[in-house]
Amino acid sequence: MGQGLVVAILSILFYLSSLLGGTAPAPPVPQALEDSFFFLGQSGEILGEKVLVRENPTTESSPQGTLRQNEEVTILAKQADWYKIRSNSKLEGWIPAFHLRLKDIPAAASERLDKVVLGYLAPDDLAYESLLENNLSLTGVVPLGWRMDSYGALNADFAGEDLGKTLYFAGNRQLETYALIEVNTEPVKLFNNTYLQAQTAAAIVETVREWGLKGAQLAVNYEPADYTGLAAFLETLNAKLEAEGYKTIVALPLSPAADYKALAGCADYLVVQPKLELKNPGPPAPLDEIKKALRAVLLEIPAHKVILGINTAGHNWPRRGEPISLSYGEVMELAAQWGVSIKWDAQSMSPYFEYGNGGEVWFENRYSLKYKLDLVKEFDLAGLALSDLGREDPEVWNTLKKLF
Repeated sequence: MGQGLVVAILSILFYLSSLLGGTAPAPPVPQALEDSFFFLGQSGEILGEKVLVRENPTTESSPQGTLRQNEEVTILAKQADWYKIRSNSKLEGWIPAFHLRLKDIPAAASERLDKVVLGYLAPDDLAYESLLENNLSLTGVVPLGWRMDSYGALNADFAGEDLGKTLYFAGNRQLETYALIEVNTEPVKLFNNTYLQAQTAAAIVETVREWGLKGAQLAVNYEPADYTGLAAFLETLNAKLEAEGYKTIVALPLSPAADYKALAGCADYLVVQPKLELKNPGPPAPLDEIKKALRAVLLEIPAHKVILGINTAGHNWPRRGEPISLSYGEVMELAAQWGVSIKWDAQSMSPYFEYGNGGEVWFENRYSLKYKLDLVKEFDLAGLALSDLGREDPEVWNTLKKLF
């Protein structure tokens, strides 16, 4: 990631916010933080027989552990003549800069993997931790970014420091990055006005350009009623992005009513994801239903255009109240708290358990996710997209490495 892009990422937050009609996401990031982010995600090798890792960047700070000669670490920050590092054994802390030799940036995952593997990141510690641990298994990341209203105006939905940190890390790891633009209701005004379509498309292109991204992903989080209007807007957007060498990705729920053929002609990829049905307890994405839906999709568009979206979070239906989204770790904690065993639903190929007097939890683990990951190979899809990065069963990454 070049110095110009590095500075641009954090300095244009206010500019983009006003350009896109959103609220300013954060005050300007201090220069010291910009300098620290510049090294984020780079790799280094320890120089010295026994190097103390300290809690803070001072020689008086408490030791956290030691690193040996030639151990590889990932840089998390830089402050004056100190690097904050993380070792492969998850030892984290500060070491003097003279004890570290910077290494070449690792080859892009897209050069090593034969499938696209995208990760969606919320601005939280769980997502960032997963990115640190598993970035070598990803080809790209899609951090949460903007929401589109009925007129096509984009509203920034992020904190500058969080997004900047993610983009620096991804850039230094040669991961492709995409602007995520969420559309939660049908933008009727936009579809009925070609001028608004052109303005919105231009704003999206400007966003991608200014942030140094690979392209944009439009997340259609509703059941479209007007596929003609959606396709017309996407055609305008794709033409503008393609003219500048950027990619267009469209994500939408798997649905028998979807006009995939119309949309596929306006995008590089379609991310198709099972729609979560949360009215009653049940599996997040039954395997047989996904297979059936994929077969229908592939009758309309070629497999190399299709990315399978996979939800990784679990859901807890308490006896009363609305379902609650849980990470895999939270699911396991709840099961242990109630002293219950995990059950397996052979029809949907999903794990679940019941607890208390009427509580029920359905989730994904390494076994259920493997069946879904296998579909990428079985149908020769372009790849997969993992939602809720950081909420997955950590062992799923070992499965990914074996498959791709």
